[in-house]
Amino acid sequence: MFRSIRWRIATIFVVIVVACIIGLSIYLARYLENSNLDIIVILASLVAAVITIATALLVSRTTTVPLKKLTSSFRDMAEGQFGQQVEVISKDEVGELTTAFNLMAVKTKEVVTLLTTERDLMKEILSNMGDSIFVVDADSIVVVINTAAEKLLGLSGKDVEGWKFDQRVHNRELSDILQRCQQTRAQQAGSVVIDPQNVFLGVIATPLEDRGGCLLLLQDLTQMQRLQAMRRDFVSNISHELRTPLASIKALAETLMGGAVNKPEVATDFLGKLNTEVDKVTQIVAELSELSSIESGEATLEKKPFDMAQTIDATIKRLNTQADRAKVRITANKHPGLPQALGDSEKIEQVLINLLHNSIKFTPPDGSIKISARKSGKYVEVTVADTGKGIPTDDLPRIFERFYKVDRARSSGGTGLGLAVAKHIVEAHGGKIWAVSTEDQGSTFHFTIPQNQKI
Repeated sequence: MFRSIRWRIATIFVVIVVACIIGLSIYLARYLENSNLDIIVILASLVAAVITIATALLVSRTTTVPLKKLTSSFRDMAEGQFGQQVEVISKDEVGELTTAFNLMAVKTKEVVTLLTTERDLMKEILSNMGDSIFVVDADSIVVVINTAAEKLLGLSGKDVEGWKFDQRVHNRELSDILQRCQQTRAQQAGSVVIDPQNVFLGVIATPLEDRGGCLLLLQDLTQMQRLQAMRRDFVSNISHELRTPLASIKALAETLMGGAVNKPEVATDFLGKLNTEVDKVTQIVAELSELSSIESGEATLEKKPFDMAQTIDATIKRLNTQADRAKVRITANKHPGLPQALGDSEKIEQVLINLLHNSIKFTPPDGSIKISARKSGKYVEVTVADTGKGIPTDDLPRIFERFYKVDRARSSGGTGLGLAVAKHIVEAHGGKIWAVSTEDQGSTFHFTIPQNQKI
């Protein structure tokens, strides 16, 4: 019984009415028949009052206690404590409300868990993206920034999120692209340079229709720009280097065809010059082929223990004639007890040839080149030091790039591939190569090759 709240409330009023009727009936009976019934009236009224109060308290307790528990659970849910269950202690409307709350709590927890998982996944994706991401709202307030963007700006997310974009990102071009996206609600694209890192960025701003903001994607195109510059340098260098020998070959051939071929002394001289020019073209093609083979991984290294001192001596012997013509002296200093190196001796000799050829070319007459080798940890370190022109500070970081040539090297011939080939050969052996130079005071090139550990 009393399964409905409205029936509980109705019961209270019924009890009160009955109590009043009983009290009134007793009073009338006393008044009409027996004047000694005062005590009976008082007792009847007290009993009726007690019954009424007890019934009211019982109804109140069975109604308000579950409601208080529900209220407490709602507050806990508002504070983020999802999934709580409230005990169902009745089958009335409060019980139905409690059951509905428990179901809602379960569903809410499932939805929150799903949203949390998706948020964490999206955060993980954004954090591991190489491109920089900004998400701003309709007021250009930054609401999301990923790790790549933080590194690019040198700021943490907490220093950027919640602030206007242009208050934290001080780049007029970026702000203009974002502003155009906000105003036109159409995708905008452009490119900017971020200082002082001198990073070249491709920028795409995409409007977010639901939020009214924009997503800003920044792609680091610095390496691509550098490769394009290298490609342009390469085309320029190759055109320059091939133009001269090909023009000479054509001129010599035309001279021979014009009658010089019938003059033995002149013909012999011209044929010798033709051979020299053809050798230059052949060298260019060979260097290009070698570099392509190494970079593609097609070149195989025959790694064997070898004597670095002997390789140095053999290289000096091969280039002595060139050094004598340039009036440059080459000396070697091999530390005693130098361990054997492990690698392809022919490839390492090519590295030495490229370095020595470079030093001879840029060392003035009466200059000197010193080659030394020593043990350095688990490596054999070779040093080639010259007293040449040196390398400008701005050019030094790029001298091992493909096709790169210092400006004054353009008049000295070469394709700018020699040092790039040397770098790739050394790195293919698991070593390192670097240079130290002071302009007008000479240059020193170092490279390391693993020593033979199996002795």
